[in-house]
Amino acid sequence: MTDIIETTHLRRLIRLRYLVIAGQLVTVLGVHVGLELALPITPMLALIAALAAFNIATQWRLGSGRPVTQREFAAQLIIDIAQLSLLLYLSGGYANPFIFMLLPPLAIAAAALSGWHTGWVVAGAAVCYSVLLMFHVPLPALEALPVASPVVLRQTGMWVCFMVAASVIVFFVLRTRQTLREKDQALAEARDRALRNEHLAVVGSLAAGTAHELGTPLATMSFLTEEMHADVDTPHLRDQLSTLRRQVLRCRDAIDQLAASAGELRASAGYSGDLEDWIVRLVGRWRRESPQTHIALHIDDHAPAVRLLLDRALEQAVSSLISNAVRVSTEVEIVARWDHSELVLDVLDRGPGVPSELASIIGRQPLGQREGVHGMGLGLYLATGTIERLGGRLELSPREGGGTRAHLLFPMSRLKFDDGIAEQQGISASAG
Repeated sequence: MTDIIETTHLRRLIRLRYLVIAGQLVTVLGVHVGLELALPITPMLALIAALAAFNIATQWRLGSGRPVTQREFAAQLIIDIAQLSLLLYLSGGYANPFIFMLLPPLAIAAAALSGWHTGWVVAGAAVCYSVLLMFHVPLPALEALPVASPVVLRQTGMWVCFMVAASVIVFFVLRTRQTLREKDQALAEARDRALRNEHLAVVGSLAAGTAHELGTPLATMSFLTEEMHADVDTPHLRDQLSTLRRQVLRCRDAIDQLAASAGELRASAGYSGDLEDWIVRLVGRWRRESPQTHIALHIDDHAPAVRLLLDRALEQAVSSLISNAVRVSTEVEIVARWDHSELVLDVLDRGPGVPSELASIIGRQPLGQREGVHGMGLGLYLATGTIERLGGRLELSPREGGGTRAHLLFPMSRLKFDDGIAEQQGISASAG
């Protein structure tokens, strides 16, 4: 994180240095040509050209991707101070109104560097200023200039120097504060993700343990329903027992999948397949399991055919969204569209919607037992964590006309299938 901040500071310094170079060039030429003041123009222009060349080299170095250290950034500021000091040496030294332009690098160092490195920059500026007090090329006599009196010229130079120095300091300090705020926000988000992942890991461990504990009771229920189905002659009761047995088998399948995938990495828990076939198959399964609910599926006709690595955890997350919709509504609509960069999936229901007091926390934490709320929100919490872990985003919002809209956005780059990687990791090449 520190290297990233120093890189940001150096990139900002490069842009600022180009403005300084332009200002130095305009000032030197303006004084030499406009005021007809005899200056050692050749060495001064050479110093400005040298700083421009150094800035271009620094910009090229920044493009190499190597991290920037505080020592390097401090050295950059010392070079700026040295170049300005040489210009001042050729143009009056301490008597030049632009002597105060030595202050912005010190302010930048204080805002961006540690105390140790700031001390080196301050020491460099102090040495340069002390040398300029004793050694410099005097300015030509200003009294002979027809433009204005020497006092007015010095006051004007001091005013311009103050405005430029103040602008540089304010610009860099404000941008540094913005960088620090972004760093603090990134750290806070990282801590939040770490805590959420830790919570998800605990919930996953509990789920795996629960799956193991439920295996035996579900096997017993499956055996008893099968025995009862064979002994009952009433058609209506046989249909009810068949429905009950299908639901028990569904629970067993879900438990088996959970136990089998607990602790697995993403690559070993995926399979390749056609995206449209995957969505149609997933919706078809829910149509069979929830015949009392009308589930409409709309797929964009212009969606390209794409073969993807379909993560089982993602399938479980999408299935959880459909399950929530089926639980609260007899009419569910699923809208899917995608291109080569993004998958967008909407699950819409006509249920009671998300209570306003829960809008900010639903999907971010389990809800527990709350009055007027269907379920504990655990499935949605796990689905949100899975989708974000895989690089996607889930948004819940009220649906126009009543109900809830679950809006899932997922980058295709996280799903693109690579045959070479799949072969190395033993990923299934079928959507079975």
